[in-house]
This record gives sequence, C-alpha cells and structure tokens, in this order.
Amino acid sequence: WPHGWELSFLIKNLPWKWNYPIFRIDYIWYSKHWGSRSTKILPTTGSEHLPVQTELINIKL
Repeated sequence: WPHGWELSFLIKNLPWKWNYPIFRIDYIWYSKHWGSRSTKILPTTGSEHLPVQTELINIKL
C-alpha cells in the first residue's frame, strides 16, 4: 500500500482528467490465516474506486 499512499499527495488539481487508473487505492486486507486464490478488478461503477473481488482460501497453520 505504500506505493499509492506516498504518491497520492503529489498530484493535485491536474489540468486534465485521467481516463484510466494510475494509483491503486482499493485493497482487500486479510490475516495470515487466509490466502488469495484469485483476484480480479470488476467493471467500474462510475466512481474513482474500482470494485475488487478476491477468492480467499483458509490456510492451516
């Protein structure tokens, strides 16, 4: 998450509109007891946030 967090404060009041995502701002957090089997970005809903879908699996420690 530091990549998007550090850069998010540098770009303000741009004179143009971006038509594609340039920073990752949406995450799915989970503990060490879980793993991600698959993750995908779903179609946009008109927000600057993109829906993220992840299939989680239980990891036996």
